[in-house]
Amino acid sequence: MHELSIAASILEIAEEQARAHNACSILRIGVCVGALSGVDPESLAFSFQALQIGSMAEKAEMVISMVPIEAVCKQCGPVQMDVEDVSLFCPVCGGVLEVTAGKELQVDSIEIE
Repeated sequence: MHELSIAASILEIAEEQARAHNACSILRIGVCVGALSGVDPESLAFSFQALQIGSMAEKAEMVISMVPIEAVCKQCGPVQMDVEDVSLFCPVCGGVLEVTAGKELQVDSIEIE
């Protein structure tokens, strides 16, 4: 379950930023998780809840935003697809796709007090 180590890293990032801004607590952490990141959002949330006890983020809410898969075909333009339908080739013309979104895993906001 690599989500535990990811949750620990997220908590570490949030606490570093909170201390750098002289905060006494963390209220909310926003995280973007791409559909192709290999991270299970439920496991990540569960892991975060276990780790936040006794931390600056003890009462914080982690808000996970899922980023859908987006790709670009040089001939057809932007293409969106589901994880189940992921292909390296355009469903319209068969051209090679370049994935432009969906691999993200990042802290995108931290609300502190």
